[in-house]
Amino acid sequence: MAEHAVGNMVVLTGTIVEIDGGIALVRVDKSFPAGGTIAVRLGKLPPAETDEDKIREAQAEAEAHPGRLITR
Repeated sequence: MAEHAVGNMVVLTGTIVEIDGGIALVRVDKSFPAGGTIAVRLGKLPPAETDEDKIREAQAEAEAHPGRLITR
């Protein structure tokens, strides 16, 4: 199990109860206290980085810094 730390990503599930412009109010499931809501900015998630993208970035870094060990 991963260590918990500030900056970690979380996934919440809930029901959108209102949308105003690009902001949704979401009633979070199993929240404490019950019925807790959060405001969420609506939009698309950025595309996930593929393995090919990671390899390309590592290769570019290796070429820019000869002799350096590149690990991911």
